[in-house]
Amino acid sequence: MTETSSIRRQPDNLDYASNTQFRFLINKMPKTEFFVKSANIPGVTLTEIIQPTSLAPIKIPGNDLSYEDLNVTFLIDENFNNYIEVHNWIKGLGFPQDNEQFEDLLREGRDKAPQSMALKSSNDAGKETRATNDSPIFSDGTISVLSSKNNPTIEVRFRDLYPKSLSAVDFTQDTADVVYLEGTVTMGYKFYEIVKLP
Repeated sequence: MTETSSIRRQPDNLDYASNTQFRFLINKMPKTEFFVKSANIPGVTLTEIIQPTSLAPIKIPGNDLSYEDLNVTFLIDENFNNYIEVHNWIKGLGFPQDNEQFEDLLREGRDKAPQSMALKSSNDAGKETRATNDSPIFSDGTISVLSSKNNPTIEVRFRDLYPKSLSAVDFTQDTADVVYLEGTVTMGYKFYEIVKLP
């Protein structure tokens, strides 16, 4: 027989988490982190398998996880530095004008990924060369959730983030109050983990 004690079931901390107590850090967007207005811990979905039977089908858990996108909204600084750094990252991945834009992205990440500069291309058939180091393409990121005393309690660590879309910026004269410009970047990633801090 299972014993239940109300004292043992009581939580250690009765404070609620606040949606304003967070910090977002990403290696490839240093000019953006101080202007972040909102970020989310993406949802995750586990697929299910339908097992047919002669009666009602039985649902059992599958083994494929599907992560939602990470959305980060930030205030744009007066010189557009943070918007431009995200724009250059996404432009380097898509290289709309020429291949040099992608090579610039790899060169720009050389300080964070030194092996990316050791690339050697060869036109000789059958000659093996090292594959392109993709670490300058991605960046790791962290959302730190803060306590009521502004101490980090958990970290949501994202692995291999990359931008998928960057929102438009709308200008208008049709407003009575000053409205500061915002940008939203939608990011994909491999996975994330939630780590409790001591």
